[in-house]
Amino acid sequence: MIRLASLTNLVYTGLVALSLFLFGAKEQAVQALFGGGLVGLNLAALIWAFHKIFQKKSVAFAVAVIVFKYAALVLILFRLYHLGWKVDLGFLAGLSALFPALGTVAYRYLKQSEGNGSF
Repeated sequence: MIRLASLTNLVYTGLVALSLFLFGAKEQAVQALFGGGLVGLNLAALIWAFHKIFQKKSVAFAVAVIVFKYAALVLILFRLYHLGWKVDLGFLAGLSALFPALGTVAYRYLKQSEGNGSF
């Protein structure tokens, strides 16, 4: 299910970036791709972590991965801020592309579970 959310996020990020590009906001489109890419990396790390966690069934490893993942995300954003980069609307649009992606995946799961009679 996380892989589907990741792929759906990729599609929504592409649509947001394309929309911004077509409306003439080329810099915002690049920022949207960066924001969506950051969310995509976060989801890829989550997929990798869950795979490793279910293999080893280690709670300590799970906690370490989650803490490291978010610490790395904060350090990346902190470093970019100190380099003079400011958060643009395009970046926020790229980050927020995750929400309709999750909504789409949840809707699909709901429809699938209604068809099976399990919901």
